Amino acid sequence: MAQEKKKNKAQIKREETAQKQAFLENTFKALLMALFESTKDNRQKIKVGINYQNYNRYIKCSTYAQSVEFKIFGDGNVVVHMEEFCHNPYDEQIFTYTSDTEAQSNFLTSFEKLAADIIKEFLDKGCLGWHAYIDYVEDHRNAAKALEIMYKEYVGEPADSEEAAHESE
Repeated sequence: MAQEKKKNKAQIKREETAQKQAFLENTFKALLMALFESTKDNRQKIKVGINYQNYNRYIKCSTYAQSVEFKIFGDGNVVVHMEEFCHNPYDEQIFTYTSDTEAQSNFLTSFEKLAADIIKEFLDKGCLGWHAYIDYVEDHRNAAKALEIMYKEYVGEPADSEEAAHESE
């Protein structure tokens, strides 16, 4: 406690900035790993673009008439943007930055799985495919909840359980 009182405002600001930069780096790494894992057995053509603008990072996957873009903003917020030619574009902020390291850790744990599942649906290698997934997203207004409900209705179990079942065979 005595050390915290001795820190000046500039030192505190530097530490907060370093913590936010570490979170942004870890989020970007998790997204790249999810992209790699989701596409390693893919044979269809997919265009992947990575853009850096100021402190923001954007990774966009696109094919004919559909796209998914993950936006990692310099302020620490994370947004997913989805498009499909039969639907209106959909944006969802999936994380609002907080300096709480436990909340950041929980988000990173779930984010890599969520991103991988979204990319698999985008590539039509998930439960139903991109068009049907966007239908669920529009109904539930939540990307993670839409995946969960879709898997329960069509597979009978969440996405995690399906992978575990395949691994035990």
